[in-house]
Amino acid sequence: MLTSLFQVTPAATCSDVEADTLQSWAQNFRFAWYGPSSGAYLDTTLTGRKWMAGRDPGVYNLCWCQNDTEGACESLSDFNVSAGQLTWRGPFKREVPEVATIGEVFELELSGVGITSGGVLSIQQDCGSEGPMLLANVTRSSTKFLYSFGQVAEDKLPPGRYRACWCQPVAMASPCGLAVQQMTPVAEVFCCPPGLYSPNGTGACQQCDYFWDEPNQARDDCNTRAANASQIVGLCLCYLIGWVLLWYQMSFSIEPGCRRLSISGRKVHIADISSTPSENGDWTAFVTTVQPHHLTARFGTFPIYFYQTGHYQLDRKPAPGSFLYRARPVGPNRLQLLDDKGNSVASADTSRGYFVLRYARCVAHTDLLRGVPVLLVASVLLLASVPLLVLANLQSEPAFQTWGGTGVALSGCLLGCVAAWLLRFLRERPSPIHQSIQVFLRDLQRRHPNPVACKKGPDRALTAYQIFDLMQQFQQYIRDRNLYYIDSNIVQPLTSHVKLSLAELLGPSTVAWFVSHYWGTKFAYTCEALRRHAEHVTSGQKGTSWQTISYWICAFSNNQYQIAHELGTSHKESSFYLALHSAPVQGTCMILDEKALPLTRSWCLFELLQTVLLEKKREDFKGLQFCTNTGIVNFGQATTEVAITIGKRLADLSLSEAEATCEEDQETIKSLVVEEMGSFDEMDKILDMKIKDALVICKKCTNDEFNRLFELIDSLYVAEGAEAEGSNADTILGL
Repeated sequence: MLTSLFQVTPAATCSDVEADTLQSWAQNFRFAWYGPSSGAYLDTTLTGRKWMAGRDPGVYNLCWCQNDTEGACESLSDFNVSAGQLTWRGPFKREVPEVATIGEVFELELSGVGITSGGVLSIQQDCGSEGPMLLANVTRSSTKFLYSFGQVAEDKLPPGRYRACWCQPVAMASPCGLAVQQMTPVAEVFCCPPGLYSPNGTGACQQCDYFWDEPNQARDDCNTRAANASQIVGLCLCYLIGWVLLWYQMSFSIEPGCRRLSISGRKVHIADISSTPSENGDWTAFVTTVQPHHLTARFGTFPIYFYQTGHYQLDRKPAPGSFLYRARPVGPNRLQLLDDKGNSVASADTSRGYFVLRYARCVAHTDLLRGVPVLLVASVLLLASVPLLVLANLQSEPAFQTWGGTGVALSGCLLGCVAAWLLRFLRERPSPIHQSIQVFLRDLQRRHPNPVACKKGPDRALTAYQIFDLMQQFQQYIRDRNLYYIDSNIVQPLTSHVKLSLAELLGPSTVAWFVSHYWGTKFAYTCEALRRHAEHVTSGQKGTSWQTISYWICAFSNNQYQIAHELGTSHKESSFYLALHSAPVQGTCMILDEKALPLTRSWCLFELLQTVLLEKKREDFKGLQFCTNTGIVNFGQATTEVAITIGKRLADLSLSEAEATCEEDQETIKSLVVEEMGSFDEMDKILDMKIKDALVICKKCTNDEFNRLFELIDSLYVAEGAEAEGSNADTILGL
């Protein structure tokens, strides 16, 4: 027996000892026979003891080898004889690290093999080493033992990584009172203040980097905490919605030629601005918006600023710090337009563009819901975020860091700006006229897919059919409006993508008649006058429709994007002159209403002058024809009332008072009149003679019409008298 060796092995049988036993077991867990005590003993170092203390408790096999010759027991396979079993006492190891929170009671529940209530459990830096140590009190419950360390104090157990170490006293040999005797590790213990963790279990405890995180159970890393995340989501939502409401009311713009960024209230897109009569008979302009404007008169009327309406008065730029118009809400999509003094604006016509308020005004006058101001809702949401942040900070584990709260505030502000822009983009709707223009362009693309430019002048006329088709397609917008409206709201939007004249876009024709007209005349009146004229021109011509007659109208035939080129460097290079002096032109149609407004415009005076000159030069030129919505005055087709009204207006009219938008054009045309006619008096005489001749014809036609009517009435009386005499004769014969 003196040479006997006993190997402790986890192998199931001694025949498997070599395969199932690690070399570390051979080095640290092999008994030799001790003669004086007639028993086996284990000669170990401190390192070996610590290795053994780290093994799990349980029952292991003992395998014997006779070490009586040199090298007899060098191999584990030599231990092939069973010598019984060894019971290794101690607590079961804890696989999951434990966390001791400073200021809280820390307890460990243990069970194991052969342990008793006399076992000692302590928390040490490392089992069996000198240093801070915290001992536990033990209580037994059935087969388990509960070790309580009481309330963890930072001065006794500073934050860090520790081990729970166990020791079982054996009589007086090992009382387990010293740290070096408590060598069996039971569990890893991380000691940190509430909400802190020790990175990888080493170093000082610290707060999680992100405020939505919390330390994991081992307190060596951070994981996302749902409660923290929900608090942050609520905070972000409050901030986000509050900022969205405020950013949504704001718009930015950079005016052409100006590098300064302009900030104003949100853009309210216009569906229509038109005038309607009030109860006292005065006309008042009303603004209809594409979508509900949500503006209220809570603080009275408010200043507004128009942009891109195409209306020269609405788009005027006011002086800094002032305004030109105010508005009063009268419905969800409707506002009354007022001047800067609060008086009703009588007339303004457009179906495009937008208006804005100053930002402060926009926020103050806008309702989120009926009677619920945006300013109130946004203020509540933003201000509520502060106490919410404080509350979240008090209840959060860990507490939010300062930079986290600041980050949330800034992120909410910036994200609110992006969300407001996206929301505005998604909610934006085109105006009704814009949709109609797109439909018209799609149909035009099918009929005339490739519009091309042509020379200015006579080759840019439109047929009566094209003019009336335009009128019919946009009738719901044109109504009783004039060419100023049509040019800015229909012609320019239609041609903006090709930068051509409307005639080039629709398909041009060679001019037959030149139209002299005033842009302020109702377009419906102009169309009816042209229809009457076209019907007269084609009367008696079989197979010719009045719709094929072509007319040169400056608003449609000129390229509105190259006005300087259209006017040329002299009057003879202008498109007006080239069209009027072209060979195909048969005459000039002057569209006159009871106000005779064309003759108050310089360019119409220019056209009149050229018409007079052409009458002298060309025998086939049919001259000036006064056209009205009831017919041509020159041929007696106009009604008596219209003819007399026009005559009275022209009798008081002096062509020298004609005006133009451009003062240079006005002076140039006046000089031409004086140069060609000698004076304006001579021009007035020619106009008077022409209208007199037209009125004489009109009077003759009217008299002839009355004579025919009288003859018809007389014939009816004669017929009724003859019928009465015949009836009397029949009565006498019957008696």
